[in-house]
Amino acid sequence: MYHKIEMMKIAEKVVRYGVCFCLFTPLFVGKGFLLFPFIFPKTLLFQIIVEVIFPFWLILVFSQKERLRFSPLTISVFALISILFTTSIFGLNFQKSLFSTQERMTGIFTFAHFFVFFLLLNVFKSKEDWIGFFKISVIASFLVSLSALYQKLNPDFLGPVPHLKIYGTQGNSIFLSVYLLFNLFLALFLYLKETKNKNWWLGIFLTNLITFFFAASLSAYLALVFGGITLFCFNIKKFRWKSRLPCFIIGFLILFCFFIFFYQGGIAFQKLNSLFSPQSSLLDRIDVWKIGIQGFLEKPLWGFGWENFDLVFDKFYKPEFFTKQISIFDKAHNVLVDFLALSGIFGVLAYLAIFVSAFFALKNHKNNYGIFAAILISYFATNFFNFDTFSSWLMFFLALGYINYFQRESAEAASSEVGINTNLPAALASRRRAISVNPRRYMWLIIVIPAILFVLNFNIQSGLANFYAHKTLKSIRVEETTENFKKSEAHQTFDQASLRGEIADFLAKTSRGSITKDFLKIYEFLESPLKENLEKEPKNPDHYLKLGVFYRNWGKVDKTKLDKAEEIFKKALKQNPKKQSFYFLLAQTKILKGEHQEAVSFAKAGVELCEKSSQAHFYLGLAELFSGDEINFKKEVQRSEELKKEIGGREILKLPKTSTKKTPLAQKPPTGFSFAAEYYIEIFDIYWPTEDWEKIIILADEISDLNSDSYLHEYLAGLYKELGETEKAKKEAEWVMENYPELKAETLRFLKTLEIGY
Repeated sequence: MYHKIEMMKIAEKVVRYGVCFCLFTPLFVGKGFLLFPFIFPKTLLFQIIVEVIFPFWLILVFSQKERLRFSPLTISVFALISILFTTSIFGLNFQKSLFSTQERMTGIFTFAHFFVFFLLLNVFKSKEDWIGFFKISVIASFLVSLSALYQKLNPDFLGPVPHLKIYGTQGNSIFLSVYLLFNLFLALFLYLKETKNKNWWLGIFLTNLITFFFAASLSAYLALVFGGITLFCFNIKKFRWKSRLPCFIIGFLILFCFFIFFYQGGIAFQKLNSLFSPQSSLLDRIDVWKIGIQGFLEKPLWGFGWENFDLVFDKFYKPEFFTKQISIFDKAHNVLVDFLALSGIFGVLAYLAIFVSAFFALKNHKNNYGIFAAILISYFATNFFNFDTFSSWLMFFLALGYINYFQRESAEAASSEVGINTNLPAALASRRRAISVNPRRYMWLIIVIPAILFVLNFNIQSGLANFYAHKTLKSIRVEETTENFKKSEAHQTFDQASLRGEIADFLAKTSRGSITKDFLKIYEFLESPLKENLEKEPKNPDHYLKLGVFYRNWGKVDKTKLDKAEEIFKKALKQNPKKQSFYFLLAQTKILKGEHQEAVSFAKAGVELCEKSSQAHFYLGLAELFSGDEINFKKEVQRSEELKKEIGGREILKLPKTSTKKTPLAQKPPTGFSFAAEYYIEIFDIYWPTEDWEKIIILADEISDLNSDSYLHEYLAGLYKELGETEKAKKEAEWVMENYPELKAETLRFLKTLEIGY
């Protein structure tokens, strides 16, 4: 009997330490060894921890039946998972609903792990336990804040920082803001509840607040205002009669956010000032919300299946989105719209039921109502403009676990079992009675343990697939590339499509300009997996795009592949004739085949779908140029520039964040990176196989006159040198040296390669 009691103690410790360790997963980053380094490793590690400790929790449940209580909140969360699973069976892609993608990791499978995590939190049976748990969360958030603040000193830490927005270990400034939002309130909770070391929690609170400010997420600022007002309203009487300091802190929170909004030099003010302008990203999101509502109206009961919003977006795509550079949305950026479109009316009602249950539970515990009501309202507010990811789910279920503790406490109070039993002999006797149960109850473990081991192996295999996919992209030799890709495929358990797509994108960039014999082996190897993606998901436009571009690039060395590219793009247009991008891809393919008039026809058809797109007119101009009509080329380029000015620079070419250090067309690579340079380099790469050097020079001249990007002019200097236009190469280099003196030394070295005395 003594050994059984010890086993119970060990099981309880394993569960406690395991769930505590889960709170440090937001710190985990797979930079340098995983393809998706931010969300995927956090989620994978979390799922593995939950799977390892779950059997120990089952031992506690089978031995002490009272540990498993189904409160209204527990039933609400379970009901949501059940509805998501059921509605997804009737959706468009059940596998994606179940597992999502490795980049997002927000499928039902992950949601189920969070539900188990929610159940595991039952191991904390006193307020002291929960306060200790909150301390761990706040300390972890402090470390996350330090990683983000370090990016202010070293912007290349964990990757480049876009637009001066820090993100730390979260990989995205919005994800960081939402994660810190929870922990700001938890730090304040600890400051108000603790009697010792109060200043520590105040210091962490201020550190997180500073990080929150630099993350510059407007929706999170608004959410913090709502949360601060909620907290103030629910506690105003208490603060009036007790300490003024908590009231001051909450007021400071509100004023802090208002200062952020109206500080004219700040990012938030600039975003707020342009919020309702024609160029606002908010209007883009509203357009996407409308698409989500359209999806809901088409399937109001079941929706399209969880995690399938990209297919909803494609179904209701509008040509105007091409002007706004909205090519694909896999989330509605509004949780309610996501639930409506993907799981129907039942899904959104089940989601709202969680909040209703939580507020009812809080209503009976006035001491905790203010802060945790503020947490829920802030979370709900920020999700009105965003979507959930790993860290927000982790903190949300942590908050739900504490609220669920209230309901368990109420049930125990009704049975006169409030608090901790300090009578050790009585406690041991209670444990002996609990352990003296029918051994057949343990038979469930025979079924559960193998299932858990299967799921555990599933996660490990997914991690290995991602690891080898990353090695594929980092391999130097072709043999290593193919070998690592084979290993990735062998270990893959889900989301082969994303990893294959990433490898296809990588291949297109590394074989720019020409495809060597060695690289041709990779093309031959990758063809079958990309075709398999399309066969499995024939309604997914991204698979048409990846395979079509793959064949178009392969056409550099094998013209017969251009016919296959044309076939793929035409099938994509047949499925959705409103997608402008496929018209221009067809035009490019036709130019490479030498069918210039057909290229112009396809490009014109794309422009007719939406006349206001500057990029569409530029693509039409390219078709006109290679068909031999230089006059119309210049007219279309001019029209493209006019539209850019007309929409206030809204239509900026969005391109992959890849390095331009390898530029096969120019012997002198650019010294840095810019989106404009990357875009035009890709344009030259596409049309280089035409070997129509006269047209390519005309294109280079036009781009040189229009653009003032230093990296692009560096590239053009190398391009002109490659084409034998020495004087033009010299002119470009001199322009770079004149406008960017810091590049003078490198420019002079380039000029020496032109054999020009300087």
